[in-house]
Amino acid sequence: MLSFPMSIHIDDSVFSLFRMNPVVRSLIHILKYQGAQGAAPYLISLVSDTIFPWEPSPIWIPVPLHPARFRERGYNQAERIADAARRRWGGRVLSGVLRRSRYSGSQTRLEAEARRWNAAGNFVARPPVPDSVVLVDDVYTTGSTTQSCEDALTRAGVKTCRVMTLAYEPKLSGRDDWLLDRAKGI
Repeated sequence: MLSFPMSIHIDDSVFSLFRMNPVVRSLIHILKYQGAQGAAPYLISLVSDTIFPWEPSPIWIPVPLHPARFRERGYNQAERIADAARRRWGGRVLSGVLRRSRYSGSQTRLEAEARRWNAAGNFVARPPVPDSVVLVDDVYTTGSTTQSCEDALTRAGVKTCRVMTLAYEPKLSGRDDWLLDRAKGI
């Protein structure tokens, strides 16, 4: 079994299963860009059953893709991650609650401030919503996407929104991450 640092609590409401490293980065990229949907359950399977820090049987809400991006990929990687988490830790996945209100393009090349502006107002939530949810995404970089999602969910009536991602990259900017992947030919 692979061994690398896991379980990063970014704050009380944000939890990432892995610190970004070359193996995790490769698995996330093949999940997102090469159609390897089995990478999500594989990464979840590497995590201890006792690692999940919140209430049992949560309501998992995946960060949605814009319909154009969904048509391009054929699936939403955040939905695959949420479904793998549901199978591992229980609960249910609600995919239709949150949606993208506009197409903003990829944030991989943007710095933190540009990411915040790019993500602001991109999401709307459709009531009724549960009181407590776990928002699911692939990578937590600056928190701009998840903050925009949380804002929409809160406006719709969610009282407690937590975030779970597969990975957290604390040091690289989005542009540096993109340049590193580009240098590797990914």
